[in-house]
Amino acid sequence: IPGLSASAANQNLTGAGFTSSTCGASNIHNPLKNYGILYDQDGNRYRTIVIGTQIWMAENLKTSHYRNGDIIPEVSNSTTWNSLTSGAFCWYFNDSAVYNCPYGKLYNWYTVADPRGLCPSGWHVPTDAEWDTLSALIGDISLIQVLIPVESIEVNNLRIH
Repeated sequence: IPGLSASAANQNLTGAGFTSSTCGASNIHNPLKNYGILYDQDGNRYRTIVIGTQIWMAENLKTSHYRNGDIIPEVSNSTTWNSLTSGAFCWYFNDSAVYNCPYGKLYNWYTVADPRGLCPSGWHVPTDAEWDTLSALIGDISLIQVLIPVESIEVNNLRIH
């Protein structure tokens, strides 16, 4: 995030042996890297990582509230989801027990673009330019995942899921 210092985002969580996600799922994070930490508006804890000159969340968002405290509704019916004109979230296969940790929630575009704010305070959804910067640094993630069909890989010492 531009303007956020690495020291503010990375509170020196040592990487050695620190591979589980903040929700407890194992083998999520590279044990050779140092991670920072941040909290969302629900109190969920996330790891952060410096990649090049940028600071990224190293875990998917799982908040149920906008930054201003308003509830983001859960919508599990696909017909309803497809006709929405307001913000909502769901889980992959509508299965929170399996997919909330470590994958987080799936948000529709209305939620992402809502002025009440989806991301934790001081954070934002990456711009196209920020994605381009990341992509230039580590390569085309989607192409890598298609060419190497595994759950996670490491490119330039960065674990990609």
